[in-house]
Amino acid sequence: MQKSIMGAVWFCLLYFIGCHFITAQEIYVPKTKEYLMRLLKDPSIPLSAIDTSNITDMSRLFENSNRKDFSGIETWNVSNVTDMSYMFSHARFFNHNINEWNVSNVISMSGMFYEAVINCSSVSL
Repeated sequence: MQKSIMGAVWFCLLYFIGCHFITAQEIYVPKTKEYLMRLLKDPSIPLSAIDTSNITDMSRLFENSNRKDFSGIETWNVSNVTDMSYMFSHARFFNHNINEWNVSNVISMSGMFYEAVINCSSVSL
């Protein structure tokens, strides 16, 4: 009984700070760009464990990033995103295939890969 109450308390707390966390599948569902950015700073959270379907602004998300492992980013649901400007600007190790992303609602991709170091042999846009 005590354990289930504590679980409910944690769920409510996470819900109100901007994220749903489903423990059985370990999926994070951030409601805001700010919370998504906090998740991305935690190297123990794989990108595939983040459901981005609520995010509309991904501008500068990986700007100046030193992240080396982008695996899982190809599964992101970006269908509601309208701004991807400077998303990977100055990223040093981006080399992942994102050609399956639905970018039909994106209004701005200005500078999306500005001065990013990209291994062109492994990236499809």
